[in-house]
Amino acid sequence: MFIKWLGHSAFYIQSTKGSRIVLDPYSHTRVKRDLPTVEADVVIISHEHADHNASWAVEGEPIVVRRTGNFIVEREIPLKHTGEVLTFRGYPTYHDKFDGRRYGENTLWEFYVDGMHVVFAGDLGHFLRETELTYIKSADILFVPIGGGNYTLDPREALVVAEQLKALIVIPMHFKTSFAPWVKEPVDSLLKILTEYEVLEKNLLNVIDLPPVPKYYIFKEDTIEDFIEFITPETI
Repeated sequence: MFIKWLGHSAFYIQSTKGSRIVLDPYSHTRVKRDLPTVEADVVIISHEHADHNASWAVEGEPIVVRRTGNFIVEREIPLKHTGEVLTFRGYPTYHDKFDGRRYGENTLWEFYVDGMHVVFAGDLGHFLRETELTYIKSADILFVPIGGGNYTLDPREALVVAEQLKALIVIPMHFKTSFAPWVKEPVDSLLKILTEYEVLEKNLLNVIDLPPVPKYYIFKEDTIEDFIEFITPETI
């Protein structure tokens, strides 16, 4: 599995067979940079805020998956060109600690890529409840917000959620950057309390195997490309 950061909470995931997923693409109206030019087969939306729901900005006529009700949803998507069937399950959660009364609803998504269990938390604002943990149980790869400020989990709360899911690979997102200066916590706030982490020198995480102990991977904003190419062995 290949993972690239598009900025803020947006990511590009490509399976080894070539299926392409974009998570939470953003609009320039909220995030002060343009979304990189990127094509996808599927776009996942966690909630309807402008820094997470710009599906129109993704090229390739992708299938857009979003939760449509206050219940667990499941969407199965067969992709003819890769022969893969991707299944996405969404769980109703909240953008805050007050049952959504401040910032609304959020969807936590789980799916599998290359046999690895991925959990994308979107703008999760609270610890996971028994409802989510009964179904999800654990995660191989967790994308989790750390920005705090009552918008989302803060760094210490994100650590708790990672422990709740026994996540082996954790990718922080939704932190303060030059293009999202309104977010409270920078990624350095998380690094101060971590022991096992790696700052990626280029904008690519190639997940072949899972680490024996939990590890955090940190993407750098100055490595984000303006154009996301299809990943081949020659481009790794």
